[in-house]
Amino acid sequence: MQNKDEGMENNAGLLRYRRGILIVSSFLVTFLAITHLSAEMRSLKGPSTSVAGIAVAKPDGVIEILPPDTTLRDALIKWGVDIDSVDVSPELLDEKLPSGASVAILSVDGRKKIEVSPLPARKLFILGLPFNINRATAEDLALVPGIGEKSAGWIVEYRDEHGPFSCTDDLTKVVGIGRYKAGLIGGYVVFGGGG
Repeated sequence: MQNKDEGMENNAGLLRYRRGILIVSSFLVTFLAITHLSAEMRSLKGPSTSVAGIAVAKPDGVIEILPPDTTLRDALIKWGVDIDSVDVSPELLDEKLPSGASVAILSVDGRKKIEVSPLPARKLFILGLPFNINRATAEDLALVPGIGEKSAGWIVEYRDEHGPFSCTDDLTKVVGIGRYKAGLIGGYVVFGGGG
């Protein structure tokens, strides 16, 4: 009889143990689900605007955050580039660098030349910076959460047929893009010339 009582106690203990594991697992799964959903909701608001400066790709490809009013001259001096050894106009030297710019030093006919161009949309997206919708490819647009390959393709087709977008409302003219989806896209892009 004593062995039977011990067996029942062991079974009851095992049941309590399993029930405890289930409860802890349920709490853990719930916590992870809530954490994931809140991260997803934050990502739908578009890129963060909390960067206290401008993101610029140096000639070596490394991206650096510079103060907002940094000119090309300031950046080149900071990076140790001898300005007298490069072919660059004084007007370009004194222009403020935009966030998301890429600065390259090219060798043309034996002379170093400075080229400032926008970073590719994919890099801007990774940095949490908006990219130009009028220069973006369908692959770039498909990066935006909530926008699939089909919608991205429709946006590019519409832009090619009707010209560049000038605001978020223009996106609602694209078949399959309503106000909500246009708002999502608007948080990740800027509107400018299509050149």
